Amino acid sequence: MSADAGPRARSRLLAPVCGFWSADAGACGSAQQVRPYVVGPRCRRHTPAALAGRPEPDELLRAAARAVPAVRPHPTT
Repeated sequence: MSADAGPRARSRLLAPVCGFWSADAGACGSAQQVRPYVVGPRCRRHTPAALAGRPEPDELLRAAARAVPAVRPHPTT
């Protein structure tokens, strides 16, 4: 191992991976869009909200922003 390979190897080991585990599929281990939660790091498929069948808070904010009607200037007569 070269001297510059050490930090790269360490960063891969410390990269957050989804800690979700199920008896059927085993560990998820995904490193895509992993965020920290109280129960441990989770990917978007295994967040507490996703497992309960609810949308993530950021998805709710995007939907609310799309629902706001565009402001149009009042026509002058």
